[in-house]
Amino acid sequence: HDTDGFNRWDSAQRLYTAVILKILGKEPFQESLDRVVESFGRTLNDETINDDSIRAYTLILPGESTLSESVQVIDPSAIREARKQVKKTIARKFKSEIAVAYDQLTAAMEADGDTFKVDGVSVGRRKLRNVYLGYLCAISETVEEQKEAAELATKHFNDAKGMTDKLAAFNILASMSGKGESAREE
Repeated sequence: HDTDGFNRWDSAQRLYTAVILKILGKEPFQESLDRVVESFGRTLNDETINDDSIRAYTLILPGESTLSESVQVIDPSAIREARKQVKKTIARKFKSEIAVAYDQLTAAMEADGDTFKVDGVSVGRRKLRNVYLGYLCAISETVEEQKEAAELATKHFNDAKGMTDKLAAFNILASMSGKGESAREE
């Protein structure tokens, strides 16, 4: 419930890291995962956060390299899978809210026209929208979900006005497998 952006980010990173490490250590993790999901939901829906960059950074899971600093034996595949498990759980729980927020940010960016802006508000919008894209595309177990994720990421890539958005979509597209992999080629 802290109002300081750094403290919000730091607390979230600690929560995310704790549950991912429990998964890696094959420890009971459901209680920790429930806290992560609850915290994510509060941040996602907190109307007092008026800086999209702060919200974006608070919603991002720690990277694989950061997580590897917290383990004795580094197993990149296990770290990736544990992180994906947490991300998919969050994405499934909040899919509709994230999709609405993504669409709202897309509409706000489109209202700006074709002008690429580098002010703080625009940078924050892009960052947050890319975070939402990552969560929406993390849901990819079924063929339909894979196609949906590939279509969304492809549209994001094609509509991008700047390199930040293109790169976010490209990274998602490049890591797709299954029907998402072939759908991205269409």
